[in-house]
Amino acid sequence: ELLVSSCGHYKLLHRQQFTTVRPQGRPDYQLLYVAGGCAEFSTAAGTGSVAEGGAVLYRPGEPQRYAYELADRPDVYWIHFFGRDIEGLLRELRLFEEPVMRLPSGGEYAALFDRIIRELQLKRENHRRLCSLYGLELLTLFSRQRQEWEARPQRLCEPVERAIRLFHTRYGEPLELTAYARECGDS
Repeated sequence: ELLVSSCGHYKLLHRQQFTTVRPQGRPDYQLLYVAGGCAEFSTAAGTGSVAEGGAVLYRPGEPQRYAYELADRPDVYWIHFFGRDIEGLLRELRLFEEPVMRLPSGGEYAALFDRIIRELQLKRENHRRLCSLYGLELLTLFSRQRQEWEARPQRLCEPVERAIRLFHTRYGEPLELTAYARECGDS
């Protein structure tokens, strides 16, 4: 259903700028996920900045141009994939009706990208199958989290999600309700 040809992680640390231009595009799909900072992308729909939590999909043969600036602190994961009916899969998952999609930031995306990268580097037994499964899991997770994020009432869920993240990361520390409210800006 989905075959991964390559995957990587790009973070500018010293270079002032990095630009990729492919006037003829690529023969496969390319998905770029902005895990941190922001980056500039040109797609068939236009040019613009994509911030943390944004994802861009280039389809086969679509001209590509994207640029990272050191000052924007970009942290971008990318994956190239192809398959029998990727467009059908994207429709089923309700993903990328437009080339740029906003996703809730955080989540398990980076861990999945890192697993794919590791499998492609180590090339252990059945690595291609695992990459395919992780790639499908990534798209499915994008779909689930995006649909849940769009369906939730914004005022109620953001404080609840902040509380869950705070409790998860500081579970071993004593926490007073007033201190929590102050941290979340609810005091």
